[in-house]
Amino acid sequence: MKNIKNILETLDIYYTTTRQVGHSTAMIEGIKNTDKCIVISHNMDMGNMLKELIDVTPRTVTSLINKHLHTDRSYLPLTVLSTHLKGTKKPLFIDNAALQEIFQQAHTRITELENIIENAKKEDLKIEEFNKEISEILYKVKETNKAIEEPYITNCQKPPLGLRPRKISDQARIVEICEAIARYAKSGLDIPTEWIDELNDITEYYCDSDDCVEDI
Repeated sequence: MKNIKNILETLDIYYTTTRQVGHSTAMIEGIKNTDKCIVISHNMDMGNMLKELIDVTPRTVTSLINKHLHTDRSYLPLTVLSTHLKGTKKPLFIDNAALQEIFQQAHTRITELENIIENAKKEDLKIEEFNKEISEILYKVKETNKAIEEPYITNCQKPPLGLRPRKISDQARIVEICEAIARYAKSGLDIPTEWIDELNDITEYYCDSDDCVEDI
């Protein structure tokens, strides 16, 4: 893509710096030797000017014959190009001003596409980093749950398990919320505000005025 941009930019600069060397004159001479053709100009005014330069000649017998032969010439502005070429089989001439417009538009579109791709890469990187952080949090929470709950599961001689401490329930809820956030983030969906609010409520419960309990 970068190479195409360089080519378009080089051609645009060339036409801009050599406007008086005879691009249109050379094209007109070629058109005069062609009875049937399509001429693409930058705009309608330029097309009409080219038509006058090529087709309007003194009224002699030869010129009248030539005028009749040249009726199959079409002069089109660049804006209607896509709707008038289908089904047509004629030699195509494009004025240098129209070519410059094509080069400039293509160069602009390529630049816009590059910016979109670059921004998408940055967003993907942010999501990847976010998912990594969430995964690390989930791992720590699961390991903590495992260490807390294991004695209740493995020691059968102790009294039956009573009510699970609120801290453990809150830790399990944190895991559920983080996992849901990770799934939504991976799918590119907006995170519901109530999830964030609940997560904040749980963490604030374990915080005093100075420091927060680290191992929630």
